[in-house]
Amino acid sequence: MKPLWIIGLALLLSLSCRKEEQKPEAGKLQLISISVGPEQLEPGGENPGMPVDMPLVARFSQALDTASVHGNLFLIDAYERSLSLTLSWLDDNRTVSARPVGNLSPNSTYTIRLGNGLKGSQGETYPGFEIGFTTLNPPLEVLSVSIDGKAVTGSARIAGVDFRPELQVKFSEGLGTHSPGPHASLTLGSLSFAFDTARVNDSTFTFTVTEDLPYYRKFRFRIEPALGDDLGKEFGGLQLEFYTRLDSTPKFPLVTDEELLTMVQEQTFKYFWDFAHPVSGLNRERNTSDETVTSGGSGFGVMAILVGIERGFITRQEGIGRLEKIVDFLGQKADRFHGAWSHWLNGSTGRVIPFSADDNGGDLVETSYMAMGLITARQYLNGGDPQEKALIDSINSLWEGIEWDWYTQEENSLTWHWSPNYGFEKNHKIRGWNEALITYIMAAASPTHPITKEVYVQGWAGGSSMLNGNSYYGITLPLGPAYGGPLFFEQYTWLGVDPRNLSDPYADYWEQAVNHTLINRQHC
Repeated sequence: MKPLWIIGLALLLSLSCRKEEQKPEAGKLQLISISVGPEQLEPGGENPGMPVDMPLVARFSQALDTASVHGNLFLIDAYERSLSLTLSWLDDNRTVSARPVGNLSPNSTYTIRLGNGLKGSQGETYPGFEIGFTTLNPPLEVLSVSIDGKAVTGSARIAGVDFRPELQVKFSEGLGTHSPGPHASLTLGSLSFAFDTARVNDSTFTFTVTEDLPYYRKFRFRIEPALGDDLGKEFGGLQLEFYTRLDSTPKFPLVTDEELLTMVQEQTFKYFWDFAHPVSGLNRERNTSDETVTSGGSGFGVMAILVGIERGFITRQEGIGRLEKIVDFLGQKADRFHGAWSHWLNGSTGRVIPFSADDNGGDLVETSYMAMGLITARQYLNGGDPQEKALIDSINSLWEGIEWDWYTQEENSLTWHWSPNYGFEKNHKIRGWNEALITYIMAAASPTHPITKEVYVQGWAGGSSMLNGNSYYGITLPLGPAYGGPLFFEQYTWLGVDPRNLSDPYADYWEQAVNHTLINRQHC
């Protein structure tokens, strides 16, 4: 007589080919399939990785005698204990679903046993069968993390963490005798910081930092995947970044507002003074720009020299000497194009350095910044001193040589560029509102080459973004693009022109300066 398991194996092998249309043998009950949840069991296989929280589902060829199932369907654990099952019926009693009371244990072996007392509803007999499977060994996962009692959620930036924080990590299951401490680290770049590891319960651990962390820095806390090796499980590890809070205690001696202003002025002055080109005295585009100096930025530098003299950062004689060097270079070496200087020029030779491929000539806007700085210096100098009087005369000569009206192309607008190679090909009209108001002011004030009122009205004020009048953050903006644009639109002109009590048909310029600044501040 053949053993029952051989008969059952033969039946299941025939079923594994999915030929469900095969007619059952008369008077016999056949098992079509058996699964744990969606995972079908294969006869003769180890059937690993079965879910722990799903029912057993057995499908037969005919309807079952449900009473016979209760004493002939068993789920046996590795200790030969039969587990309690809750049965339900599907498919006109051809399918039985058996759900264990409670989840199965992970990484454990079980046996499904069908006894030979199982019958069909019409008395069909069944020879009996059993099949084994092993439940899934689920990966170790981090269920939750908190820092100083505050839960870490999603990918939100973790900021304001104390200098000796306590991190708590809860895992998906107990770690037994193992600890995550040996696999954990807290680093700031290449620096490591010490912490104590403590067990709250079998699956929850705290990591308490034992030394003060530097303030307002980004730290990385890690638990390496090797922790899973201790437990024989997959573990993806944990990586968490957080920022410590600010430390509000003073780091430097407290200074008054006046002292702070002096420090800012002196450091700003030092750029123009220390990094000026040694031959021309003009200012480099950047402190690493070598021979490339900028005409407009050097106009700001001329003004900075006056501040340096006035605030005592340099002596008056040192400042006058630097101004003489700059003025002599501009008049004797620097390329000029109908009186205008180029945006960039060589600080040693004075030759133009193209700002772009077709911008290798006069730049009227940059020239206006230089002219503004020179006239400011002229007004500061003492005409009663022979040395300073000679410098005033040289500045007047440079100022009067700028052909502002020529840059109109005989039209009612100033043009930004002219090139000896490309002429007015760029044809970049200077229109408001932007940083170039000073260009029109300089051009209108010229004693030798002034522009007409129509050039100002149709050229500058006729710009598409000249008038605004809208409100931003509840603040009205008279001129300029939406929100006002960058603040240098205001600041460049007001270096040399006081906007207080200054107005024309288009704006009150003090209101424009103040409101643009307030809108910018509110936006930031």
